[in-house]
This record gives sequence, structure tokens and C-alpha cells, in this order.
Amino acid sequence: MILLRLGTIADSLPGVSYFIGYLDSANSDNLLGCYVDPTGKIYGSGLNNATNNSISTIQIDALSLGFAKDLTGAGTTLGQRMTGDGTDVYTSGYESISAQNRALIAKYNSSGTLQWQRSYYINLVDIRFYSIVYMANGDLAAVGLDASGSNAVVATLQTDGTAITASRYNAQLGHCKDVDTDTSSNLYVVGQGNSKATVAKLTSGLTASAGYQIDATVSSFDSVTVDGSSIYAGGSYNGFGTNYDAIIYSFDTSLNVNWSRRLYSAAIDRFYGTAVDSQGNVYAVGHHYTPTIVGLIAKYDSSGTLQWQRTLANSSGNLQLRDIYIDSNDALNIVGITATSGSGNCQFVTCLPNDGTKTGAYVVGTETFTYAVSTLTDASISPASTTNTALTLSAPNQATPTFSDTAATTTLELEGI
Repeated sequence: MILLRLGTIADSLPGVSYFIGYLDSANSDNLLGCYVDPTGKIYGSGLNNATNNSISTIQIDALSLGFAKDLTGAGTTLGQRMTGDGTDVYTSGYESISAQNRALIAKYNSSGTLQWQRSYYINLVDIRFYSIVYMANGDLAAVGLDASGSNAVVATLQTDGTAITASRYNAQLGHCKDVDTDTSSNLYVVGQGNSKATVAKLTSGLTASAGYQIDATVSSFDSVTVDGSSIYAGGSYNGFGTNYDAIIYSFDTSLNVNWSRRLYSAAIDRFYGTAVDSQGNVYAVGHHYTPTIVGLIAKYDSSGTLQWQRTLANSSGNLQLRDIYIDSNDALNIVGITATSGSGNCQFVTCLPNDGTKTGAYVVGTETFTYAVSTLTDASISPASTTNTALTLSAPNQATPTFSDTAATTTLELEGI
């Protein structure tokens, strides 16, 4: 049984309901991807840690749980990021069984009905998908890595699940973690190649045209967002000391750096998700160690000037923010993972205003969440770069899996705050 607990925050915009909540299924679960459709329905994707784990896709509609669906196979099935085409949603992930990995994509309509599911491998090589995007040309692109753990994989497919093409790249591009697209259906892929944060630009036919890599001992880009002629990548960087700093970079469409910033403390800080509002402001979400893990949110203008930073903590322990989607009202829809007092980690979801207001303590179910002003240090960075080159194309292979699509038994509890 999944119990949705939501605490509502008084509206400050007509038609917008701000809230903090979590889905309690008595398992150790997470949400790693977020999407909001044109009608305001909020979707999340990730893991429901039931038997063998499941790819979880959830919908919240007008402060109610629209659906919670689990896609379960014979092995360990893990959900990752998601995308939408304005009507339907697509969840990425993979299954591990008998020491093999198969990348997975599932399509649901807005009622939670499974439209199709596909598993993928390339030239009999195991792969995993970590993110997916809907392109302007009406196709999908998914990214991940192969069984070596160091070779990047990018695949394109039609919205009916038909494979188009796929490419496997060497370790210089490495582990692909996220992808976004521009109006010409070019793809911007980020990840970690040779332990360094990497971003690459690919055509819709998967030909590489530009690249950038941080010259750091250990770093990673974990998210990417395209806004017109600006490309924003968020992640972490271990080039300034013993701990990771949260980083965000702005590139032009040729992947020249416009600006770069880090947000840091004496502890570990990371950004996992990025998004841009209608005014060109950039938001990054992640976590900060205090020493417990708390959620971290930062807002920058398009020139890289920090506007505000916030932490979001849970009285029961760790809280990580993993993805952000900004809706048509410029509200911040954020998903992640939170500890709870009785059920381990739970799927976390919140909708917050874009001006950093509504700080305070909120009781939701058994938990107390505190949204507060943060005081991490903001600074510019200018690491050296190298150009990403060299890629190896491979033909795609695709199969139709036979995973069980089930609905979770749901109960809704609303608590006003």
C-alpha cells in the first residue's frame, strides 16, 4: 500500500498549490525524475523497492494521487528519469538479471495505462538508461552506459517504441546521466568521462559536433537543461579540496563556457537537477551534508548571479532532491528521497514558489520538514577544459519485454499546514 501524505502551503498565485509531501509504501523508495504536463499534473519516476524492485511512475493531480504504477520484471528493476510529450509520459530505467543489464523504457498515458514497454541492448552488449527526452522532431532520445561502466550509450526511438538508431561512445564521454534537446532536435548529453564532468552536443542522427570536459581529479555533470542559446549543466566537483562542491555551468550552443559557479561548504555538496523558468532564471537542486543530508535549492539569474539558496530538511533524517521541473506558472516541482520515522526512505515530492518564500517548519504525516535560508559560499570557477572527440557507432537492437504492469493500492491523506 502506498500512502500519499501532503502538507499544503497557502497559495500565493491563482491556481497554484504549493505543498510538501511523500509517498509511504513501507519500502525503501525514491523519485529520480520529474515532469509536469500542460494541465498541471505532476509526474515522478524512480524506484518502488518491492520484491525485486520496480520501475515506479506516479502522478499527482490537484493534490490527489492520480496513479502509482509499478513495472516489475524477474530481476532487479530500477527506474530513472522521465520525460513527456504533453499528453503521455516516458520512464527510463534498466533491469539487472543473471549479471546482465537491459535498458528499459515504458510509456504511460495520463490515466496511468501502460501503452508499451521496450528493452534495449546494443550488439549484445548490456546497457542501462538513466535519462530520456522528447525532441522537437517528435522522437525520443535515451542515454546511459554499457556493461563496461565507462562507455556511453545514446539511442533514439519513435514515440510508438520503434527504434531509430543508437551509438556507443568511448570512455571520454563515459557514463551519460542526463540529456536535453533544443528546437532543432540537437542533443546535449552530460555525464562523467574518465572521472571528469563531460558535456557533448550530438545531432539527432547522433553525430558528435562539440564537447567540453572539466580538467579535474573527480567531477561529474548530473543534469542538463537547454534554454534557447544557453545550455546549463549541474553536478559536483572535487577540485578544490577534500570534499565535493555543487557546480553549475552555462555554455553556448557550441559548448563554450559563458560562466561557471560553485556552491560549497566544509562538507559534501552536489547538484542533481537543473531547470530554467520563463524569465531565464536557472535553478539547481541537490543535497548538502550538515552532517545529515538535507535538500539544497539554488536560484541564479541568466548571468550566473546567485539570487537565493535554501535547504529543505526532514526531522527523521536524510533528504535528497534529485530532479526539478518548472511548470507554466513558474512553480518549482521537485522530487527526491526522504527518510521517514517508520518506513525507511520514501518517494519525496514538493511544489515551491520560485522566489524562495514559504520558509518555515511544516508537519506532514509523522514528519517535520524545515525549509530555510542557506548560507553556503558562492564563488566562480575557471577550470581548464579539453575537447571531447572520438565516438564509435553501433547498430541498435531492441526487444519487447514481458514485465508485469501493476497498480499500487493507494490511500490519500491530506494535512493542511
